[in-house]
Amino acid sequence: MKLAALLSGLAPGEITTDVLHGLPDVQIIDVTVDSRRVKHGTLFVAARGATPKSRDGHDFIAGAIAAGAVAVIAERRIAVPAGFPLVVVSDP
Repeated sequence: MKLAALLSGLAPGEITTDVLHGLPDVQIIDVTVDSRRVKHGTLFVAARGATPKSRDGHDFIAGAIAAGAVAVIAERRIAVPAGFPLVVVSDP
């Protein structure tokens, strides 16, 4: 499934340059919040931990990209390679 199709559930006007950075036309074959499970074609969802002792998924974005993630959903804008698809949402 293409990233654009996954994002199609958002209301019209919600996909703006503040939400989507990079190109939405990438093929997604898997979705995970665990950076250790990322393989080529994965959409990595960087979620904050549920408890104060939990790790923040944003700390693992660079590793997920290196492991083959083709797009990232995050709660804040972070540095990614130019053109890399980054979707910024308020609550992944």
